[in-house]
Amino acid sequence: MRGIFDERPVRAAETHRTTMFEIFFDLVFVFALTRVITFMAGSPTALILAQGLLLLLLLLYSWGPYTWVGNLVRADVGLVRAATLVAMAAIFVVALVLPDAWKQGPGLLDAPLALALAYVVGRAVQLVVLFWVSATNPPLRSTLRFFTVPVVLAWLPLVGGALLGLTSTVCLWWLYFDRLAPAARKAVSDVPDERRAGVAGDAYGIGHSPLIIGAIYVALGIEEVISQLSEESGHSDPLGWEAATALYGGAAVYLISRLVFRRLTVRVVHPTQVVAALLPLALLPIGRSLPPLAALALLTVFLIGVTWFEQRVDQRDWAQPRHA
Repeated sequence: MRGIFDERPVRAAETHRTTMFEIFFDLVFVFALTRVITFMAGSPTALILAQGLLLLLLLLYSWGPYTWVGNLVRADVGLVRAATLVAMAAIFVVALVLPDAWKQGPGLLDAPLALALAYVVGRAVQLVVLFWVSATNPPLRSTLRFFTVPVVLAWLPLVGGALLGLTSTVCLWWLYFDRLAPAARKAVSDVPDERRAGVAGDAYGIGHSPLIIGAIYVALGIEEVISQLSEESGHSDPLGWEAATALYGGAAVYLISRLVFRRLTVRVVHPTQVVAALLPLALLPIGRSLPPLAALALLTVFLIGVTWFEQRVDQRDWAQPRHA
């Protein structure tokens, strides 16, 4: 592995001519530009033309640093070639979704989100490759630092929000699937035959449905946080009641439903667990007054604490004999 990263890029000679690989890379950009034309030609109103102009600027701004790479090193050799292929794939994804870039879709990976993710991948590849090839070029490295700082600072809140959202999601998954789900399944299987259908129906009906609803509202709150972080003025404004209610209220519904499910299956719920499940409601007024990233960070820290606490409770309870 060390040998791979110790490999140095092949410098482009002054007499270097454009290769077929580089031409193919440029053709992917050309394809993306034609997709912008397709978008604007569909309904050439003033708004559509302005949106198309923004997309064109986005593409041209992305293309420029790759010309730096091509002038410095051979883009068709070694790790630079591999990185360029990754960037090429990202640009191709951008091109595919460009005509729908301003339409919010019903799916998880709709066109605007796919465009944003692919753009971030393309820009990240640019920065990594340029820093790598500038290792022996101090003036270029200094220029890149100046160029990189605003890019990274612009990404940090959004990336931080995504990581916090992922951590919160993992906590919700852990709280149910790590110990409770297997223990509940075993507890239901141990119930006498004549009562098993009723216990299972209550547990997976009464307890399970609100659990899913709570998780959906937490996801909605996380999406609202990410949406506000993507706005230029949304980093310092308070989160607001609507998003905070979805985020913290959803967490409370999830935790309370988890305890209902726990009570209906393994038959054990402690008062401290009930208090912990209700705490998000107490945190809700605080969360709505915090900036979006801080509000999500507060909930994430709380969920990490609850996950740790519940794991200790589960270890203690599962070590004790239970009777259906």
